[in-house]
Amino acid sequence: MEELLLLALREKGEKGRVKVAGVDLRYGLAGAALAELSLQGKIEWDTHKEVRVCDKTPGPDRLLNDVLDELGKAHHRKKLAAWLSALGEKGKHYQKGIIASLVTKGFLQVKAGRYLWVIPYQVYTQSNASAKYQVKHRLRAIVLAGEKPDDYALTLLSLADACDLLDHVFTVDEIRSARKRVKALVRDNAIGVAIAEVLQDIADAAAAAVVAVSA
Repeated sequence: MEELLLLALREKGEKGRVKVAGVDLRYGLAGAALAELSLQGKIEWDTHKEVRVCDKTPGPDRLLNDVLDELGKAHHRKKLAAWLSALGEKGKHYQKGIIASLVTKGFLQVKAGRYLWVIPYQVYTQSNASAKYQVKHRLRAIVLAGEKPDDYALTLLSLADACDLLDHVFTVDEIRSARKRVKALVRDNAIGVAIAEVLQDIADAAAAAVVAVSA
């Protein structure tokens, strides 16, 4: 979740806001939480994408523990789409928690700003750019230089693609070929693909709702 949020931070000159494009980042962060729990062996889902908790033992990450606890309290199994939708509604809560963690680790600073001098918002500036640099460097090495990826990196690439954040990793000249390479790389990554497909469904539904309201 931290790495996805770092990638979502707008670059210098864009007021340090968090980018929201394609899939709303709230759902992207929910997807990142479920992906992390799956990679840790805490949860799994079957061919029908019904989520099952395999291990309720808390880990070191408080936010992930909150998600795992919520999944464990469910009276019946829910599908991945239902959990992404439910957790996505709490995405702002997770975003604040992730930012607080990154601030504590010294990677971000939070400053107050005002839009049109009236509406308050928060600006996030990098006090230590090494974390975001390392994330981007690793993904670029996999996609552009052919470095062998692990499931963790492939899942992050799937989420970054689903959240329309690849343009924060690759240059304008690289992005077209990078997108094709990412599609090929993540094709067999079951965790990332399953979550990315549901995130795309959520994005499509949101877009359809906007069109319907406009019409």
